[in-house]
Amino acid sequence: MSDNREVEIKLRLDPKKFGAFTSLEFLRDVESEEKHFRTIYFDDRRHDLERNGFELRVRSDGVRHVQTLKSIGGIDRGEWEVEISQESPSLRELKKTPAAKLIASSSRLRPIFSLSIDRRTWTLSHDGASAEIALDCGTLEAGSRAQPIYEAELELKEGEPEFLYELAAKVTAGLDASLSFASKGYHGYRLAEARASTPEHAIDLHFDSEVTVEGAFEKIAAACLRQFSINEERLCIEPDPELTHQARIAIRRLRAAFSMFNRIVIGDDADEVRTGLKWVSDLLGSARDLDVFLESRVKMIRLEHPGVPGFQELTKRVEDMSASAHAQLQEALLSEKFRLLMLSIVRCVRDGEWTHNSGLIRQGRFVEFAESELQPRFDAVIRKKRAVRGHDALKRHRVRIKAKKLRYMTEFIKPLAPGKEFSKTSKQLQELQDLLGELNDAITGERLLGRIVSEARDPAVNFAAGLIRQRQAISTELARKAVKVHAGLRRREPLQVRI
Repeated sequence: MSDNREVEIKLRLDPKKFGAFTSLEFLRDVESEEKHFRTIYFDDRRHDLERNGFELRVRSDGVRHVQTLKSIGGIDRGEWEVEISQESPSLRELKKTPAAKLIASSSRLRPIFSLSIDRRTWTLSHDGASAEIALDCGTLEAGSRAQPIYEAELELKEGEPEFLYELAAKVTAGLDASLSFASKGYHGYRLAEARASTPEHAIDLHFDSEVTVEGAFEKIAAACLRQFSINEERLCIEPDPELTHQARIAIRRLRAAFSMFNRIVIGDDADEVRTGLKWVSDLLGSARDLDVFLESRVKMIRLEHPGVPGFQELTKRVEDMSASAHAQLQEALLSEKFRLLMLSIVRCVRDGEWTHNSGLIRQGRFVEFAESELQPRFDAVIRKKRAVRGHDALKRHRVRIKAKKLRYMTEFIKPLAPGKEFSKTSKQLQELQDLLGELNDAITGERLLGRIVSEARDPAVNFAAGLIRQRQAISTELARKAVKVHAGLRRREPLQVRI
């Protein structure tokens, strides 16, 4: 059974432009091969393989059966592949893989979902590098549920990865194709669990205490990108408050990862990625703030005061602002700038300038690195007693940002099972973030109301805005709770990551 690292870039294609793929200039004189595959994905009843970061499949082309086990925790994916004689998995071969402990007997494995694909492949070479391009059209099926697949996969076979990035850039430019960070298997599990049309809330991380700093960053970034990709794909079709919220969280997590590893991930390319992520985050934030204000302030309070003059006009103005923010967001997600940013992130994470620097820290254990990063950040939060107690909204907001970043960073440690005290601290950080967030929402709402009243110049709108102001005024109870939670954090033990 082969043991190597699969380096690939996946592109999501518009069904309307799918047929134009074969007309791309750099493919015109290249011979291709066409095949039909049927692939069955296996797991146990509890999906233990998937929960531990693996996908197991058997692919058949009518002649051969190939069993593949993949790790699903990074941009580079571990792959263990072997030809077998049947459509069901070979337990003997699985015992040679890292998933052996998860499979006591082949009888535990069962089909979870299947994939039927028509695939056309090209092999291209340049300056000693070789890559395979696969164009896939097919259907995922899980019971009575089905999902169409239109994708292109670019896989490096040999040579430097720069050739792969150049090919990906050509495809994205020629077909307006977006990068996708969720495998067919990942989509299949969501389909099997009836989650295919729901927002993605979680990041799925798998590593142990021996993972290196470099390996941890790559896996954390990949998990954040996967969460974002699932939500972004649907946001490109239609605006949705919850999809916007979860996409924003994914980008925040990714920005927190770049912040946590800022001593390691350095270089002009990393700086450009950080700037690009802020651009996306700001667009998501603008749309999200208006969604929250509209649903939790305007519409809710309007229901409590039916018939009040000015509410209809105020609501319409906020709805128009929200629609405009979502339109700007969607335009950005469909832009070449965004597509190139996603490609730049992949290149930076896997082959950025930082990967060519001294490996002393990069190859060190993530456990020690994480502890050295988290404790100073924790100290920076608990030192801000006056900011949390005071009335300076900007200072309080800065504490919230620090707490939010730190809380996301504590999520990255969860695969190491750091213990109950660590988890309690993480929970308190989230509570502080939420309380300070509610206080910040009130300030954001006040600014929005001021803008609306100024533009409307209507006494009725001003009266309706007054009713909202009364309800969203900064709550002394919220402020008191934030002070109490912050005091509790100051009494906690240092953030000990090691078990």
